[in-house]
This record gives sequence, structure tokens and C-alpha cells, in this order.
Amino acid sequence: MIYEPFDKLFRWLPRKPKSSASSRRRAGDNPIVDDDYVSRYDHYYSNPAFGWFAVKRLCAAGGGFPLFPEGKINWLFRAWLWQNHPDKYQNHRSIIPLRNALEIHADPSSRATRAILNAALISRDATIEAVAAALGLPCDVVAAYEAVFFNVLDRRDDQTYLANLVYPSSRLEEQLENYLLETDLDVLLLRIGYNGQLKDVLYAAGLRDNPTAGMTGAEAAALLEGAFLATGCALATSGFLNQAKMHPAIAATLELVKASSCAGHPSGPGTDGGNMGEVCAKAMRPASSGAN
Repeated sequence: MIYEPFDKLFRWLPRKPKSSASSRRRAGDNPIVDDDYVSRYDHYYSNPAFGWFAVKRLCAAGGGFPLFPEGKINWLFRAWLWQNHPDKYQNHRSIIPLRNALEIHADPSSRATRAILNAALISRDATIEAVAAALGLPCDVVAAYEAVFFNVLDRRDDQTYLANLVYPSSRLEEQLENYLLETDLDVLLLRIGYNGQLKDVLYAAGLRDNPTAGMTGAEAAALLEGAFLATGCALATSGFLNQAKMHPAIAATLELVKASSCAGHPSGPGTDGGNMGEVCAKAMRPASSGAN
């Protein structure tokens, strides 16, 4: 949610009464600064499901909906109608996408779908249409989910917001020795999306088709070579080089690079050494075979 509607919606939210402990000020605090307001604003602004939270608070307070229902705000308005008049709107066709989106957001059995959808939406080239097509979900369900429960697409320029969702303790945690053992797969998938594209999320989630189908042997070999290099480089630049035990993909990539170097044929666009698959094959071929 972009700043203007967020700010207006936030200001309309009823404030909970302060507890006596939270209302006390410490000596030296600035009496001009409303610490409670600043704290609440920061907390809500960093919440990707702020839209749903705001709707629930507005309905509980019994007030009207403070924003004009246009664009993405229309999904919040529908949610407000649904929560205010559940008997009337529960099965209305305009509410069905929201119901499905809420199931993805809150149902424990939807954890896998939720993790993949979050990672897909936060990827660098994500669009509602592309994510919906890739995951086999209706566009309106993905649109409702992104607007109300995981708002990221219109906040791509807010790097602090996105980084806090993906790396709440900073990227430095990737350097910890037990990073892979102690980090949930949902979080790892989200970071793949944040650092890459939609296709990277789909591959990591196991949703991409077999890339070798219909390929020749040479094309498949080139694809394998590219997979080693791409995966190895991606892991190496994502903190995996800091692990005590080298990841197999990085080890395989190093072997490819060493084989290419030993062959004396740099590989890449504009070189005459062929692709790295050919270079590596020559480098690893027994010397006697070259004389035959």
C-alpha cells in the first residue's frame, strides 16, 4: 500500500487505551514526541497484512470506511463490507476471491502455497498475472491476497520495508555457521524471491517443467553446465560460502572453473574456446585418448 492511503487509513484507526506502564515517560524523554504514535506507525507500516488488520479494527470500532474504493483500495473496501455484513456478503461473488485469499493467509494447511506465493510476489519481476499463471491461481485471488495480506508490489521502491520482511536481522545472519540448519524453508524461499526472479522461485519450489524435455544431448549438457554455474554463483553470493561445509553445488562449480582453467580455454561470449561443457570434457579426458 503506497504511503498516502496507508497514512490516511492509519490515522482513522482507533487507538487502544494506554496502559499505565506504557504511558509513563522516562526522565529525559522528549515531551514533544508522541512515542506511542511513532511506535504504532512504525509497527503497522512494516506489516504486509496491514490492510486486513485495519479492516478488522475499523469494523470493531463500528465506523465507516475512510477511503475511496478505487484500485487496490477496492479490495480493502470489499473486506470491510464482508466483515461488517457477513450474512449479506459471505457468498457474494465479489467476496469469493477474498475468502480464498484469507484461506491461503491463515489456514495452516495452506502453508506451502502461502510460502511459494509470498516468494513469488516479492521476486523482482513479479506481476499479478505472471504469478497467477505460474501458480495456477485465479488472478483475482492473487490480487486480493497481495492487496490485503501481503502488500509488496507497489512498495518496491521502499527498500527498508522489503529488507525488513526478508532480513529482519540483516543479511549478516547468512554468515552464521548453522544458518541453513536454523532457517525455515519458508524464509529461504522468500529470500530466493527477493534476490532473484519469479523463475528462480518456481525452480526452488519444484514447479518448473523438466528443462531437458525435447533437447538434444548437447543442449542438455549445456543446460547442466549452466545450472551448475548459475546455482553455484547464486549460492556463493547468498552467504553459502561462509558455511564450514562447502555446498555440493559450489564444489561442482569450482571443479568446472578449475577444469576450464587447466584446459587453457576461457569460456564465455566472444571467446573461441567453445562452451565450458566442451572445455571441461577435453580437460577431463585421459591424455591417451587425444592421441588416438
